[in-house]
Amino acid sequence: MDIGAGTGRDAVALAALGHRVTAAEPSSKMLRLAKALHPGSGVVWVSDALPTIRKVGGTYDVVLLSAVWMHVPPADRSAALSRIVDLTSPGGSVFVTLRLGPGSVDRAMWSVSAEELIRLAAARGMTTSDLGKRPDLLRRDGVSWQTVRLSRKD
Repeated sequence: MDIGAGTGRDAVALAALGHRVTAAEPSSKMLRLAKALHPGSGVVWVSDALPTIRKVGGTYDVVLLSAVWMHVPPADRSAALSRIVDLTSPGGSVFVTLRLGPGSVDRAMWSVSAEELIRLAAARGMTTSDLGKRPDLLRRDGVSWQTVRLSRKD
């Protein structure tokens, strides 16, 4: 599952590898663009958003959130992570790419940290692995990226 799929780049790449992929995207404009860019991709496109993701059922071996977590308001993050855990199969993994740097409420973007995500994941029985940091490819001041893997044990 790709949560916050945007134009579908990651979802379509996973589908091309033979995976069954559901892509949830809250922006109707982005969802229309994703469908137009990737006809016949096999991706199931859904208009939905955290913290609830109501239109998707079942569980997924892999859940991807790439450049999404900073768009979840801090007050909604605990509920959002609970829903993500519910969508993750036992033994499954969640990969979260965090945008580290200043937020912008005007853009519905808040500051995030790996420490906060790890704390929320631990409270829900998930183990975590820091997969590393990298600089911002657009060379924005004070912005870098960090990927964290959350693993569901049960």
